[in-house]
Amino acid sequence: LLSVSRALARRCFSSSITLATACTRFTTFSLRMIPFMWYFTVSSVISMSRAKVMELEKQRLAKALETERSEINHRIKNSLSTMASLVALKRARQKTKGAKEALADIECRFATIAELYSVLKLDARGELVHAPVFFHQIVSLVKEGFIDNANHVRMNVRCVDVELHPRDAFACGLIINELLSNCLKHAFPDGGGGMIDVSLERDGSSGLSLCVRDNGKGFNSHTDKGATSGLKLVDVLAKQLGGSMIISDSDQNGAQVRVDFPGGRLDTRP
Repeated sequence: LLSVSRALARRCFSSSITLATACTRFTTFSLRMIPFMWYFTVSSVISMSRAKVMELEKQRLAKALETERSEINHRIKNSLSTMASLVALKRARQKTKGAKEALADIECRFATIAELYSVLKLDARGELVHAPVFFHQIVSLVKEGFIDNANHVRMNVRCVDVELHPRDAFACGLIINELLSNCLKHAFPDGGGGMIDVSLERDGSSGLSLCVRDNGKGFNSHTDKGATSGLKLVDVLAKQLGGSMIISDSDQNGAQVRVDFPGGRLDTRP
């Protein structure tokens, strides 16, 4: 019995020594790993902090760029509006009809481009433009610029419910301005009443057709239909849209100019 007790005691003592040795080795290993664990922890925190700082700096720069761009657009719009006002004052002092119409044309171009900057908000966000609202705004601007000519002319606007890229909307606004100005200056020479239709319709599955027609005197068959500077500008703008300009007589015994171009998407807003 004494021998058995001694054997058990020796075995327990040996196990205790082994356990103590293992604990000592583990503790030593853990202590040695502390610097490495600290290094990796600090490195991870620093990396996360740098990423956060870079993200915040990126957001700050984007906001500063947007603010600066908006300020530039605002200044451009104000400058154009000022030019339009100065031309309007000059037009009011003119006595001849030709001088008044020429200055009204210039005034309307300044005012239209200024309104385009305001409506389109030409910034980095590239927001799409709701065509029906935009077209009505441009037509109203032209009517204000040619108030004497537009008093006896009824203008109708029909526009499919689509959204346009700002670049395309800008070109469409200038096209409407030029064609309406031409109609008001030349379609009704006797000052009588008339009608002008402005429309934007779907042309196939992926195209659009912008059309301005009147029931005035129509085009003179003995003159070049593309001779006027206004129609030349419309032709250039049509090509910028990736489309083409088509001039013809209207079904209403007047003139019709149509610009077919790709683009636009159905309005998906609620």
